[in-house]
Formats: sequence, structure tokens, C-alpha cells
Amino acid sequence: MTDSIEKITHAEILGIISAWFIMIGSFLPWVVTDAGYLSDRVVLGFDLIGGFTLLFGTICFLLFYFGNKYYGKYKTFLGVLLLGILIFFLVINESIDGGIQDKLGYYSYSEMDYNVEYGIGYYLTFFGSIGLLISAVWLFIDTYKSETK
Repeated sequence: MTDSIEKITHAEILGIISAWFIMIGSFLPWVVTDAGYLSDRVVLGFDLIGGFTLLFGTICFLLFYFGNKYYGKYKTFLGVLLLGILIFFLVINESIDGGIQDKLGYYSYSEMDYNVEYGIGYYLTFFGSIGLLISAVWLFIDTYKSETK
């Protein structure tokens, strides 16, 4: 039992934590509006792209947890890097493209007096995707250093 714990590197720990952030962020609010006299609206991650981020975050978690043992560190690095880039651009596209605004049901932010704020789920997913990218590069660097010694 202690052998498996000692073999987990810091890059893998960061990757596992980042994957958990992405998975948890899929269920939490991505957008919260304060419409004043109107009812407040909350858009959850699953109302937008939470299903995809949950799936990709789960795959990244499994790659970090089991991938090194079964596939090797280079394949794990490549898989996590590609999925991290995909999650990052999905989150950015959802905020820029207007998918969030479509789910709110308003045509223009300037037509009504209300505040739109990103929720904790958006930030967890966004920073989790950045953490995946950092951990994938860190895993690659650690693997390269250990093989050149």
C-alpha cells in the first residue's frame, strides 16, 4: 500500500486535484444573475457544457490515477494535455460565444439593469483546466529528466 503512495509524483497529485475541480465544477453554478426586481437566475454547469467537462475530467483523473501504470507517462502526458486544452477552450468558448447569455434568456446585457457574475463552478472548471495543462507539462519534464539521468 505504501509503495503505490510513494510513487505518485507532485505532477500527478496536481493533475488529480485539477481533475476533481473540473468534475465538481460541472455540478455547481457557472453564472448567477442579480436582476433586482426580477427573479435571480442561476445557470448550472450541466445547463451548458457540464456533461462534457465531467466526462473529460473523469478521463483525466483515470489517466493520472491508472495511466502511468498501464500506458506509460508519455501517453498519459499526451492524453491529459489534449483533454486539458479541449476543456480550456470549451470553457472559454462558452463564456465568449454567448452560450451563457442564451441560457439566461436575455437578448442583451444593456437592455436590462442586472448584474451577471460567473459562479464558482465556472472558476473551478477554468482553473482546473489550467491545472491540468500545468500538471501535464510538469509530468513531461519529470519524465524527461528521469530518463536522461
